[in-house]
Amino acid sequence: MNKKKVHRYTVGKEDFPNFFGEDIHEVCSTYVLCREAEKLGRLYILAFLDKENEGIGTFVELKHIGPAFYKEEIIFKGEIIDGEMDNFVVAFEAKVGQRLIAKGRTGQKLVKKKKLLDHFKKIKNQKLN
Repeated sequence: MNKKKVHRYTVGKEDFPNFFGEDIHEVCSTYVLCREAEKLGRLYILAFLDKENEGIGTFVELKHIGPAFYKEEIIFKGEIIDGEMDNFVVAFEAKVGQRLIAKGRTGQKLVKKKKLLDHFKKIKNQKLN
């Protein structure tokens, strides 16, 4: 497995933070950075997905360091730093050019689809009772 991967994302207006219907400022929000960091992690597990297996995110830790503005391209670069092919941790940095936007870690795990769906069903049924 290639230990280094790259994911690119261009900031859109829908990526600006908005809380309770109020726009906060015109930069990429922290929650969008977290989502895109998790997409970077998913790139590593795609090769192992099939009819029986699915990947799940296990965590995202992100430190938002600087702004990414509308239409700027954020380049997420990651590298596996811990784990096996079915459960691993990726360290990443997100930059616009040389400007550091965020850094952190994200986890991915390969699980059996049936086991995952059974687990979700069990939890959903507990909620309904």
